[in-house]
Amino acid sequence: MRLKLILVILIIFAARLTHAQTNVGRWERVVVQTWEAYKARYIFCGANCGDNLGLVFDPMRGYQSPSEGVGYGLLMAVMMDDQPTFDAVYNAADAIMLNDNGMYHWLADNGGGISGTGAATDGDQDIAAALIFAEAQVERRLWQQHPQRPYGERAGALL
Repeated sequence: MRLKLILVILIIFAARLTHAQTNVGRWERVVVQTWEAYKARYIFCGANCGDNLGLVFDPMRGYQSPSEGVGYGLLMAVMMDDQPTFDAVYNAADAIMLNDNGMYHWLADNGGGISGTGAATDGDQDIAAALIFAEAQVERRLWQQHPQRPYGERAGALL
């Protein structure tokens, strides 16, 4: 899953970077289709994904959700300027995976339970980076601030 996620991130990133230098319409369609397929397979995948809890699930791990997958999902959502998906994943991660120390448990199951306690630094760092990018979207007035948990404040707490 990690290799596939990295590939999706690179496709999105490369398409966004070369936006002005390529056939914009074709690449934009590829990127949007890839993002929609990713969401359908890993985030909003019905019963396998806890009836669309909002976490990022790994079919290769029995539809469990590692914190690094949450981080990847948040990073891709902010790159795709998809605030509804970003907030769905952010809300689910905070409701299900956030531990008493303000970090994220490293693994949740598709029933909304924790199957791996303790934090994973890479997952928390990916989540923090995505929250920083989301805060930048708010500062640019492209997104609305999260009403309960401002993105920048949550990123600062993670770091």
